[in-house]
Amino acid sequence: MFHRQCVNLKNDARKLNKWQCHGCKTRSPSEAGVSATPGSLSSGGTDTELGEVVPGTSDRGSCDDNINLASEIKLIREQLTTIAREIISFREVISKISSNVDELNNRVGDIEKRVIHLEQRAADPQPQTTDSKLEDTLTELKCRLNERDQDLLLKDIEISGVAEVKGENSLHVVTVLATKIGVELD
Repeated sequence: MFHRQCVNLKNDARKLNKWQCHGCKTRSPSEAGVSATPGSLSSGGTDTELGEVVPGTSDRGSCDDNINLASEIKLIREQLTTIAREIISFREVISKISSNVDELNNRVGDIEKRVIHLEQRAADPQPQTTDSKLEDTLTELKCRLNERDQDLLLKDIEISGVAEVKGENSLHVVTVLATKIGVELD
């Protein structure tokens, strides 16, 4: 395959079979089984196939080219196989990353739902919860204790201005004072 412009081939040279490849020019006329026939030439485009080998002739230049071409094709196949293996491993890694991202998205979604729920709880006045019920009960119990203390204080007597003497019985002093003021004590 050659570009016609690269080998200085004119359009009329195709028809006259005057053009030969470099390999054919260097060989002797007896070895030259290569010819450019109008039926062997492809038409159109910028690439033109020239120098098709006629069956029954030997063409060492083409054989060497075929061996080189076959080895290059083999190398390309090996490289393609390596690339295919790498693509498979990349796909596995990408699928793992994708599953991790999906899991993280689910977690973030759950956290967002919880945050929204907590924000709503903080913003909305809610009916009395167990905490507020406990606070109400505690307040009520404090009031009851205070009332009982007040009831007990109503029955207490405070005596002031009486001098204490060492060795006297304070119970006897209190009963004497109570009878003098007209209060009965048990």
